[in-house]
Amino acid sequence: MLWITSDQDFLVQGECCILACDATPICEPGGPPLQAAKFYLINPVGVVKRAFLAPSMSNDGDEVFLGNIHVIVGDALRHYSMTSRGYGHDFELEYVALITGLRSIRPEEISFNAEQVVAGYESNLAQERQQWSAAARAERDDEAEELFRFRMELKGLAGPIQATWEYEPGGWVVKRSDGLVMGRGRARGYGIHVYRKLQAILHDVLGSEFSLETKLTPQDAMSFFPD
Repeated sequence: MLWITSDQDFLVQGECCILACDATPICEPGGPPLQAAKFYLINPVGVVKRAFLAPSMSNDGDEVFLGNIHVIVGDALRHYSMTSRGYGHDFELEYVALITGLRSIRPEEISFNAEQVVAGYESNLAQERQQWSAAARAERDDEAEELFRFRMELKGLAGPIQATWEYEPGGWVVKRSDGLVMGRGRARGYGIHVYRKLQAILHDVLGSEFSLETKLTPQDAMSFFPD
């Protein structure tokens, strides 16, 4: 389906979306359930300005949240969200109108093939997602290699070990009390995350009686702790 906006952009409906099986159906009073879908806002020359993609869900144990639900109601594109505050509770439904004043038109009334534009956008999005996933895997692999080298460095050591974790330009380093470098790696996110992994390796290899100290300046602490 296709609509024109008051700004002379075009809204194209993509594939329909299925909500969680126990989610409250979205209905207008007295009407049938409305269908959630993906939508694409396209400018007059056939370039996607904004995509309204598939619903998302989060669950923290006490609360279930469904968001990013997009539905056409009358002449408006609405964004719905649902929240269930505990097992057995009904979903609370909220919405906001994102685009109003829509007017339905026929595909032959526009100068480009909307299906091809949407397909091209989704293809580019899939490529970006793959590239991001590959980069994330590479980061995880690099960190795993850094942790493995630290573990190998610890093996074969005997006697009391005093080691300190600290920042160095571009990353972190673990040094023994005599200055010997036992491990180093790149800084990724907050330092405490990799510190805990290194601490766990130290305990696993040498025993829980050994600890990894930290050497942090006040500025370092802002990069080490989440808050």
